[in-house]
Amino acid sequence: MKYMKIEKGKIVILNGVSSAGKTTLARAIQDKASEAFFVITGDDLMEMLGRSKYVDISSEAYFQFNTSEYHAAKAYSDIGMNVIMDTVILKKDKIGLNEFVEILRGYPVLFVHLTCPLEELRRREKERGDRAKYIVR
Repeated sequence: MKYMKIEKGKIVILNGVSSAGKTTLARAIQDKASEAFFVITGDDLMEMLGRSKYVDISSEAYFQFNTSEYHAAKAYSDIGMNVIMDTVILKKDKIGLNEFVEILRGYPVLFVHLTCPLEELRRREKERGDRAKYIVR
């Protein structure tokens, strides 16, 4: 059986703290882009797990979960699909930017870091009402 060569899809990684605007930006890019992009959010993946029932933010399982996002992005890219992923890179000494760069080596990736003033983050977190208290103090 002969397979045609598929060009890897683009991967856009939006990194920033909770409520920094990652998902909003992802949707805006998706709406404005001249080609299709799938959006993968950390919240969507957590929902698949039952909203933290099995994964605590301080656990090793959380870092495995976080890594799964990057492998999902690779899988989409491998079949030629573009993906925008919003994520929070928490620890450099566990699974941080260097590890993610290694996972995605050879893929067409753009890393984007979002920031937001602390008072605005607090306002957004309070307005959302569904965030854990440890996210923004």
